[in-house]
Order: sequence, then structure tokens, then C-alpha cells
Amino acid sequence: MITDPLPAGEFVAELFGWSSPLAMTLAGEGHMGRIWHLETGAGSYAVKELHWARDVAKEEAAVTRQVAFCDAARAAGVRAPGSLRTVDGRYVTALPIEHGGRLVRAYEWVDARPLDESDRAVSAWVGETTAIIEGLAHPVGDQDLDAWFTTPPSADHWSDLVERCDAAGQPWAGMLRDVVPGLLALADRLEMPADEDLIIAHTDFTRQNVLVEPDGRFVLLDWDDACPATPSRTLGQVINNWHIGRSVVDLEGLRQTMRGYRDAGGTAEIRTVADLGDSICAFLNHLASQANLSLDREQPAAHTEGASRRMPGLLQHPTLDIYAEAVRAAAAL
Repeated sequence: MITDPLPAGEFVAELFGWSSPLAMTLAGEGHMGRIWHLETGAGSYAVKELHWARDVAKEEAAVTRQVAFCDAARAAGVRAPGSLRTVDGRYVTALPIEHGGRLVRAYEWVDARPLDESDRAVSAWVGETTAIIEGLAHPVGDQDLDAWFTTPPSADHWSDLVERCDAAGQPWAGMLRDVVPGLLALADRLEMPADEDLIIAHTDFTRQNVLVEPDGRFVLLDWDDACPATPSRTLGQVINNWHIGRSVVDLEGLRQTMRGYRDAGGTAEIRTVADLGDSICAFLNHLASQANLSLDREQPAAHTEGASRRMPGLLQHPTLDIYAEAVRAAAAL
């Protein structure tokens, strides 16, 4: 992990052929990595420090596929930051141990702000953008389905996890035990997607991954999780991410998203809770992974403590009835 940003930034700038950095400051952090804002006299860049990836060759191959997909979407009109190569033509490189030893990659810096309540047009844009990306029909090639979106934790896994959290004295262990029946009920509604319908999808189209430029245009970030999905499950994931809350469905926002999607040529249908399957399965796996991370004493304390703090909020998840209400609303549009 980078602990002394400016020397690390100098190393990165040399690798990518940039001028010497004036500053490198932390701009954000997610489960998969940290984003640094590297400023030089000639411009600014975003540097992503990857938390978990260790194999440079494997990551380079994955990123090359992701960049091809993102660039196709950009050519179709979706605003997104471009990925940058090192001076020797690679997207991914490893920092030496003295600079943290993590893998890093770089992007164009986007001068933009996070979404806020004034951005009323975003729901329609979400639908339009979903349809544009769907319309690419970007080929799957040899990419496999990601189990994160298709295979939820088993009943035995939840049982073992509850016992370990309880034994470790996690304050939310009782809450986890109480919600497991509901989690298993959600998992029972999931189905495997049809292979013949698969295309490459963004799969992380969330509010946190959208910025607003000074002229009001929206920018979609974080294409790193792009992988195979069906159009209906991609649409279902977007509906879940943007319009399903813990206890309520944003029906007006959902209608705007569906109108934007249909107007831009989107053809997928939402018929059952299984069409929300990618996002439900991802939530179940994320919940289990955060509980596991909170117990992993080999990880930095910042990671384990952060996971533990997030658990009470994650455990207040939507019920099956809430998902069913969203499906009924989407099916009518």
C-alpha cells in the first residue's frame, strides 16, 4: 500500500512518461482499490492502486479486454475516462516494495463532481446509457461468467460464517443470524443466465461511479468489472442499483430510466425477480465477503475494521417483497 505518495507518484510518472508530479493525493477508495489524483505541470491523471490483484500478466490481459469494451462505448457516445499506457505499452505495472508493492494502472483525470439531488436528469440518462452499451453487443469471446454474479453463498457457508462471527464477538453477528433465512429466500429466486444471450456489460453501474462535468454531462467510471451478462439481467442490475432502496422502490426514477432505455432502443424485459439476479447475487456475495474480511487478521486493520463498520448497514437489505414490487413496475413499462 502506498504510504508516501509523492515519491510513489514520481515513480509512476516516469513509467507513464509524464512530467514530474507536483502532488499526489488520495481521491477515493473502494473495495477493489484506491484512486490517487496525480498532478503535474502539464496535466492531471488518475492512478488506481489495486488492493487484491497480484499477477501482472493476468491483470494486463483482463484490463486489455476491459479497455476495448470501454473504448467501444466511448465511440458510441458514452462519456468515460480513457485508460493510459506506460511508455512500454502496458496498462498495468507493479510498484516496487519501497512504494507499496501494489499493481497500478492509470486513466485520464475527469474534472467533475459527484451526483447530488439536483441532477434530476440522471435517471433517464442511466436508461439511455444502458441501452447504448447493450446495443454494442460486445462479444464475450472466451470470457466466462463471473461467479460473483451467478453463484450465491450456500446455506452451509452462511451457517459457518455466522458461527465464526459470533465466536469473534462481532457486534452484528446476531443481526446476521436473523437475516440468513431471508438471504436464502433471495438466493432461491436466482437462475443461471442463458449462454446464447450473453454480451459484455459494465456490471458496476452505480451512483458512486457517475460524475457530473461542469457542463452538466454525466461520466461513467470504473469499467474494471466488465464481464458477460444478459441484457435483461443488466437492466435488472441497473434498476436495483438506482431505484431499489432498503424499504422502498423509487417508482418515478424507475419510470424515467425505463423511458430513457426504451427511447434509446433497449429491448430487454423485466419479468421476474430472477431478472434482478446479477445484482442480488452480487449483494449476497459482497455481504459474505465483508463478513469474512472483518475476520481476516492477515489483512490491514483499516480493511477489517472498515468491513465490520459496513456490516450493520449491509444487513438492512431489501426484502423479497420490495424486489417483487420493482419487477411489477418495470414489467409494465
